Amino acid sequence: YRSPPMLFLDPQTNPRKNSSPINLDVETRVRHWTVTRVLEPTAGGMQEAVAEDADGTPVLLRVPGDNDAIERVFAEAALAKRHRHWGIVHTIGVVDHQGWPVQVIEHVDGLTLDHVGLLSGSLAPEAVCRIGWQIAMILVELHREPGGHHGALSSERILVDAAGHVRLADLGRARP
Repeated sequence: YRSPPMLFLDPQTNPRKNSSPINLDVETRVRHWTVTRVLEPTAGGMQEAVAEDADGTPVLLRVPGDNDAIERVFAEAALAKRHRHWGIVHTIGVVDHQGWPVQVIEHVDGLTLDHVGLLSGSLAPEAVCRIGWQIAMILVELHREPGGHHGALSSERILVDAAGHVRLADLGRARP
């Protein structure tokens, strides 16, 4: 995604409510993005939707469902800001929408490693080695500096695109 970085909102200055007042639907506008597809809520209770800007460039919008999720969003955004690696799905920014933070994330057109396994069955040893090597390179980058916590690794957080490139999503998420 080539857009300039967004202004990161200061989590201390946002008015807090107990739960998100935002409901993302198709055609909802968040800044200059328009929601094109609403995804299933995450296990952590976050709303997610794919949205596009005027040029058709997709992003993922993530709305935290409660105050704990807000803290995770800001922690992920801060960690992603420090690491610009090809294998990390990057937070573009956190924006305010109706008084609630919305995380704007690079969109990756791919499948989770879970889904790759379900669709293809057992992976060939070469594919396992290629995926493992890419994950190792991502982890090397994250552990280069103190505080490079990536959270629990799971096949749900590993994305594989059509070209076989591996990306680590939900950086810094403490809960799988």
